[in-house]
Amino acid sequence: MKRYINFLFVMLLSLASLSQNVTYFKHCTGNYVEAIYTFETSDGNIIVDCPMHELSGTDIGHNFLKVSPNGELLDTLFIEMDNINVIRHLSDRDFINNSNFFAKTVFGDTCNFLRIIHFNDDMDITDTVNVFVPEKDSISQVRYFHDHNNDIIMSYRIDNTNNDSCMYYFSRFGLDGTLKTHVAVTELSVLYLMNDACISLYNKEPLQYALFTEGKKNKYSSEKRIFVLDSMFYVLESFVQDVPGLGPTGEDSWPQLTYLSDDNYLYSSRAKVLHYTTLTEDDWCQLTKYNKNHQIMGKLTVDNEPAGNDNYYHSYPFICKAACSHDNNIYYACMNYYENKNQIVVTKADADMEIQWQRYCFDYETFYTGYNIATLNNGGLVLCGWFRDSHILTINKMFLIIIDDEGTSTSEFKNLIKPFCIYPNPASTSVTLDISPDVKDLVNAVSVYDMSGRLIKTQTTGFESVDISSLAPGIYVIKVTLADGRSFEEKIVKE
Repeated sequence: MKRYINFLFVMLLSLASLSQNVTYFKHCTGNYVEAIYTFETSDGNIIVDCPMHELSGTDIGHNFLKVSPNGELLDTLFIEMDNINVIRHLSDRDFINNSNFFAKTVFGDTCNFLRIIHFNDDMDITDTVNVFVPEKDSISQVRYFHDHNNDIIMSYRIDNTNNDSCMYYFSRFGLDGTLKTHVAVTELSVLYLMNDACISLYNKEPLQYALFTEGKKNKYSSEKRIFVLDSMFYVLESFVQDVPGLGPTGEDSWPQLTYLSDDNYLYSSRAKVLHYTTLTEDDWCQLTKYNKNHQIMGKLTVDNEPAGNDNYYHSYPFICKAACSHDNNIYYACMNYYENKNQIVVTKADADMEIQWQRYCFDYETFYTGYNIATLNNGGLVLCGWFRDSHILTINKMFLIIIDDEGTSTSEFKNLIKPFCIYPNPASTSVTLDISPDVKDLVNAVSVYDMSGRLIKTQTTGFESVDISSLAPGIYVIKVTLADGRSFEEKIVKE
């Protein structure tokens, strides 16, 4: 069976033949689009959830795109927002009833409620259910989790600003709108919980959940703590999360907990260490495997920045996430950031955290933002996000990448998904090549060309570094050729 990496640019202005609602998405109206959730349908196609916003931040609605595994746009469904604040939403697959659903939490002056909208693979809405959240006060820090029992687990908090405390609540909703459980977790009220929080499955047998959060111990210090809860949301244990490499001046953000097995879990985040003496920082994206005794069992770090130097690549948030396949392979996606441009790095590792391959997606000519990943039933993953040509909020394009479990590419966009990265770029003396382990022994040659296509130099050994000190300032192309005939190119700037 052939395996492909497919790269899809969906231009929203090209959807006019499919939906009259595209008038919402025209660039001239000042609206912009994101692509934040994606999942596989029962027939092997892919659903992408694209929230639409005004530049002011006002929600307009959600455009759901149905895409084939080849990257062909098959259908769309637009769900318009109410004129009410929407504070969280979740798109996922109903794996029992073979349908799709979209859930959103909305709040108004008198009530908060969860709306669940069901739609089938033909992109027709089949049911809409409203269930009222028992608490009427203003809620925040809403987190969703769709568990393997087909329930929506929702956590949120209500702050008490008078004494710097809060109360945390957990609710379990059936997809039919039934409120099955609602609990105030008093053990969590001792901390004034901060913005970084996430919830996930922790154990299947017996059923347990995990909540990660950062809270203030006092006015001057905080701690990262995981609470393990049973199926009725009673706290079984809590412990301070040990994040390797941070030290006393380190911090991490964008945390995510991922269930790996009943023996292990994954924790991913963007880490940063400040060096006050040199006024520099090191930052990286990190995925750590822990056992249920909270011991570190393995670590995966994506860092293209020389230690102690903040002039090169930085890990960048938005996507710093892991997903596990049915055969316990681990897929990890994160972003590197450099001079207002960025690159998305996708890594496949086995259950022991041994890297199988890495792919570096896109070049630095356009600003791409990855947001979410999901594994596919036949192996591989799908990655979605959005892109724009500058930092201004004029986003009107989204992307979807489908990567198979071998990380190969035969699509017309193969040169945008490479098994190596180059840094620093620009450079004055030499550049370093980080080459994916699955092709490292296949490299035959690394060549340098000028922009007219003239060969400048070729080296057949020492592929980790290329000397460019003798080159005149300008733009060049580095070409990596493999033994099987494949080749990949990357532009560099010689200063």
